[in-house]
Amino acid sequence: MTTIDRTAYPQFHKPLTEIELADCYHISDDERDFVYHNARTQRGRLSLAVVLKTRQLAGRFLTIENTPEPIIQCVAGQLNIPVRQW
Repeated sequence: MTTIDRTAYPQFHKPLTEIELADCYHISDDERDFVYHNARTQRGRLSLAVVLKTRQLAGRFLTIENTPEPIIQCVAGQLNIPVRQW
């Protein structure tokens, strides 16, 4: 990774607390409606919600595979989706 990549984009270096997860990754009713309207499967809904929420915080799109597990669990819990190893 180049220096610009390490400094220009926020990184997930430290584990987030429960409060930080709740504050940063809370899904609003409008976001929930968007996710359910635009994704058909549970995996699709989880992926779309994770991409949207990480984009809001990190300023770039991350795949679900590149997202820390606690964030995935936080988002999945709000959507009532069982978490599996993706």
